[in-house]
Amino acid sequence: LINDRPSLISEVASVVGARGKWQFLHSAHTYKPEQAGGSRNYVDYLQPLFATHMNDFDGVMVPTVGQKQEIDKFFHFKHVVVVPDSYAEPHKLVPAEKRDRNKTVYLGRISPEKEPQEAVKIFAKAKKDLPDLHLEFYGYSSDQSLDNSLKELIKKLEIEDAVHFNGYQNNDQLAKKLGDAAAVLSTSSSEAFGMNVLQAMSFGVPVIGYQIKYGMKLLVKEGISGYLVPNGESKQGAEALVKLLTDKDKWADMLESTYESSQKFNAAAAWQQWQAQQAAVPNVFSK
Repeated sequence: LINDRPSLISEVASVVGARGKWQFLHSAHTYKPEQAGGSRNYVDYLQPLFATHMNDFDGVMVPTVGQKQEIDKFFHFKHVVVVPDSYAEPHKLVPAEKRDRNKTVYLGRISPEKEPQEAVKIFAKAKKDLPDLHLEFYGYSSDQSLDNSLKELIKKLEIEDAVHFNGYQNNDQLAKKLGDAAAVLSTSSSEAFGMNVLQAMSFGVPVIGYQIKYGMKLLVKEGISGYLVPNGESKQGAEALVKLLTDKDKWADMLESTYESSQKFNAAAAWQQWQAQQAAVPNVFSK
């Protein structure tokens, strides 16, 4: 039994007769994930896992070694295993000449921890050098207050005509939307891995993002699949975006290398990691 809904931790802990019980963490587990060396201050909604029911689970699953190391450092679960929580689908790569080199996208849930306002700041600064640039948001919103503040920021920066909120897109819709994109902005305060980033990369979309824990540095390689800048440095993010989009030949090359990078995380690679953990920890699948 593998649970990935924090709201169901207590219910899963009470299940009797399961061969194995695991909690998958798709996000950072601490309040300050940027803290060097990790922290023992877990977020409130994980209190049932880290305090009340730690011994009722066979362990936790995380997508990166970095997060495992920090959990092992401060907590004593029976097991902490590293397995992927997503994989890259293969897609036919849309060539550079059929893409909109002014199209920058934000992909994923619009929520506080995703820091969408940082994407807007990067975009606004880059647009001063690239006047035809436009930013497309693809994802549902989970915070009305954040929506309002985003709209106020966009109005203040005088970029209302260049920023569009397109809501949730299904897979077929996203394939079209990402297929002709030039770059994706990822400005979360933390990512356990970065499913949305990997999805964009699987369409050959290079990444401009912040250097955060945990998965971004695994996904984004400098000049190959994008550029990472220090967390919160929107000016540097804008400079990286301008750098990416003004060198047409380099950008075209990066479309291909970004796609190739994504396929290192394909279904076969993901399954291989799950099988390796099954061999090392028998009750990953059965007890």
